[in-house]
Amino acid sequence: MSIVEFIKSVPRELIDVGKPISRYDIAMSEAALKVTFHPELYEYLENFGWIGIGSWQLFGISNIIKSVADQPIVRESVDFRRSSGLNDIAISHDGGDCFIVFEVLPSGMVNPIISMKTFYGVREDWVSNGLTLTEWFKAILYEK
Repeated sequence: MSIVEFIKSVPRELIDVGKPISRYDIAMSEAALKVTFHPELYEYLENFGWIGIGSWQLFGISNIIKSVADQPIVRESVDFRRSSGLNDIAISHDGGDCFIVFEVLPSGMVNPIISMKTFYGVREDWVSNGLTLTEWFKAILYEK
């Protein structure tokens, strides 16, 4: 099941979703970060922009924010990169000192696997390390 099919199957009382984002706006965020988003992340951004699941805010792109530098996925990734010295893309924050990130491959392609890293770039031992975005969404929604 694709990320779009999965998110569309989730009852709206369980999640908040943004609005579809243009390919141009996605390309501007990719250019600002000097990366190419993997297909799952691209599809998430193009169809939903951003998502809130419970206490988790999943960074993305908002069509009401005009500055590319202020788009949450860009702003938070730049902050994480500045503090950690890594080239990762931040997708969420745990509310403490850790970010949920995608590593960026030497080619500039964003790896589709998430991991939790501290603000200083140290990988944390976390149950969701190694999941894709869709797998993590399922884990957040249906964790007991």
